[in-house]
Amino acid sequence: MLRKLTIALMVLTVTVLPLMATCVLTADAAQPAAYNTCGHLTVPFAGVFSGKYVAEPGGTTYDGTGFFTYCGWSKVEGSQIVTYPPAPYQMTIKTVKGDISLSVPFSSSIYHINGGTGRFVGASGSGHLSLHQSAHGTFTGYLDGTIVLA
Repeated sequence: MLRKLTIALMVLTVTVLPLMATCVLTADAAQPAAYNTCGHLTVPFAGVFSGKYVAEPGGTTYDGTGFFTYCGWSKVEGSQIVTYPPAPYQMTIKTVKGDISLSVPFSSSIYHINGGTGRFVGASGSGHLSLHQSAHGTFTGYLDGTIVLA
């Protein structure tokens, strides 16, 4: 039992802690939390996430998990519908505090927060998003910016 616990701790140390450090370092590089003139709290928002995607004729769907500043471990769902003109990529971060809705215009790396549920009703913000897909049906992504809490 002690050996299994030691191995699990080693796996956690090697895989999870570097991801957490990346988020913390990214958040420290962003602006500090502050209230704007309307009394809304602006905080750094960064995350790293990964999962699987399925590409079909009508579009692509994404399903994974990630770690985000201010939210912790969260579920990530996304979709890109094939339309003309191209539709924006839609992403939802499902946290224990509520969901955050993001959109990324086609061929852009800038995300926009479009509100959400729970703690994130009326939220806004923006930043940079990077999404990389493998040929094997997996993806990884990173985001860095700010979130304005209403």
